[in-house]
Amino acid sequence: IRGFAGQFSKSLLVLIDGRSVYTPLYSGVYWDVQNLMLEDVDRIEVIRGPGGTIWGSNAVDGVINVITKSADKTHGALASIGGGNVDQGIGSLRYGGAVGENFDYRIYGTGFLRGPEFHPDGDNFDEWRFGQLGFRADWHPTDRDTFTIQSDAYNGLAGERTTLATFNPPTETFPDDRAYQSGGNVVARWTHENGEGSDIQFQTYFDRTNLQDLELGETRDTFDFDYIQHHPIFRTHKLTWGLGARISPSNFIQTSPGVNFTPHQQ
Repeated sequence: IRGFAGQFSKSLLVLIDGRSVYTPLYSGVYWDVQNLMLEDVDRIEVIRGPGGTIWGSNAVDGVINVITKSADKTHGALASIGGGNVDQGIGSLRYGGAVGENFDYRIYGTGFLRGPEFHPDGDNFDEWRFGQLGFRADWHPTDRDTFTIQSDAYNGLAGERTTLATFNPPTETFPDDRAYQSGGNVVARWTHENGEGSDIQFQTYFDRTNLQDLELGETRDTFDFDYIQHHPIFRTHKLTWGLGARISPSNFIQTSPGVNFTPHQQ
């Protein structure tokens, strides 16, 4: 968006089912740990340009909003497997069902083993392994109320070649490295429809991320609370208002002399 597409590009808000996945460490996104089964994705909304008044913090260059399907749309079993010379192993398994008439659920597991790209020197440093497990449950106790709870947990290992600045000759080194990635999240949401376009929504989530490589390390716990209400005014207008609070304590781990964030804990 607007020419910013690197790992450390900032000011782009990315949401997965209402959960912000950017890190306040540098206002960027750990793209390589955002993984979903494509079969579970309902739609992806892309909003270009500033949108902070509607979407909240970090929506400066734009918003990417990923919305997954309700559990009642994913009943039954699904399995997929694939492989190739680079995508050496790709596999997903999902099962969804219902308990009674008002409770639906799904559980899933997905993972991949991605081999190195072609390198003339034969240095196969960029192997990538990743696995993720999760579930979602939707409960409709009444025609106007919906409760949702969902969770994901992941673990990965990504090879990379890192550029490190040094204070002694040579001024730059290019060591091969492995980035260790792990984390998880839990999201709970309640929606109540009052009728005639009026509704209220309460959502809270906890997100844990861990990253460790030669360039930097971070451990972060994020707690978030949001309350939103939509209410029609007269015949042609709608009022949207809400309250939100987020606490996101982090612990930065300095692993190279050329990259540092101060303070390390905030």
